[in-house]
Amino acid sequence: MRKSAASESDSGLSTEFNFHIFSVNDTFVIHSDTSFFIYQEGVRDLQKIRRLGGISLEGEARVLPGLDRDIFISGKKELLFYRDTSAFRLEIQLISGYEKVVGLEKGTYLFCLEEGGYALLREKDLPRLQMPREAGPLIRRVERTGKNGLRIFVACPQFTRKALFRYRLAGYDGDWSGWQQESVKEYMNLPSGDYRFEVQSNFSGAIAAYSFSIPPPWYASKWAGVLYFLAAAGLLWGMERLSSRRLNLQRKKLEAENLLAREKERLQLEIRSKNKELAISTMNLIRKNETLGKLKEALQKLPAASNTPKELKNLLRMFDDHISSDHDWELLEESFNNVHGDFFKKLKTQYTELTPGDLRLAAYLKMNLSSKEIAQLLNLSVRGVENKRYRLRKKLNLPEDANLTEFMIQW
Repeated sequence: MRKSAASESDSGLSTEFNFHIFSVNDTFVIHSDTSFFIYQEGVRDLQKIRRLGGISLEGEARVLPGLDRDIFISGKKELLFYRDTSAFRLEIQLISGYEKVVGLEKGTYLFCLEEGGYALLREKDLPRLQMPREAGPLIRRVERTGKNGLRIFVACPQFTRKALFRYRLAGYDGDWSGWQQESVKEYMNLPSGDYRFEVQSNFSGAIAAYSFSIPPPWYASKWAGVLYFLAAAGLLWGMERLSSRRLNLQRKKLEAENLLAREKERLQLEIRSKNKELAISTMNLIRKNETLGKLKEALQKLPAASNTPKELKNLLRMFDDHISSDHDWELLEESFNNVHGDFFKKLKTQYTELTPGDLRLAAYLKMNLSSKEIAQLLNLSVRGVENKRYRLRKKLNLPEDANLTEFMIQW
């Protein structure tokens, strides 16, 4: 059937001339030039199709309906017969432009041939003519490339026409790619994870698939996670140990500081006590000598009796001996050494010319005693003490503006 009344803008047909209308399984199919369309009731525009009942429609093929749901597709040099899921190849060629299939009864058809005459197809001949449906694509080879890369080679066991492929990588691509002739698909730098590669050809709806996984880098692997966990646990343990050790050191340091502070406080108390004891001993010695000196002066003022001059001289000598007693100095020296340690040793080491009398005067000056108090201890006059201070200054090589008492206190 031919028709030339429709325009492309109104109907969507590829051309206004030379198109065919036929019915397949209660569906109107229109063949215009190299395209196929179907008509749907209530829809203004025709819908373009590439497949019919699972059969690929291409180019100049003519679709001829048979009895029931049988379909014939007429090519240039062959006639294909489709029944349900089975396909049959008939090595005949119908009259070009006037293809016709006459159904006589179920499974029996009559064909008018291009070279003249006719051909008869009978039900019993179908098993001999059966051929496999057009096969889906095959994944021939998979190669690893670069870093997390994959190169996949595909093929289609269809040698009569050029195959087109479309690809999809589940877990990476959102949808199918466009149709393309390339039979190699390559992916580079895929992130770690599980993938499913799918390929489909334009010959059938079959899908070939290949599942694979990209392992994570070593630093993101499970073993690395275990190592990270162990490292973190070791770090926490080490930090805890370090913190514990630090706390122990701080505790020991505080204990040592407290012990040192208590020892220092004890020593200070002891020094203050010894200083106090030294000061008391010194003042007692001064008072004793002062008292003895006063008694000596009082005795010297008594009128001399004719029968007592010898006894009086002996008594006065006893006063002198007690005032300048070495025993008193030994006691005082012991108390002084308890407070000032190796004062005499250091002084004698640096100034070798010092005499015991000079060291005794230095000790009295270290205790910050006045010349009058020193005079009482040494049983000398104040002038005599000043002379001894002068001689000590010369031995120490002190300048004239230096204070001898301050020098000894700081020593």
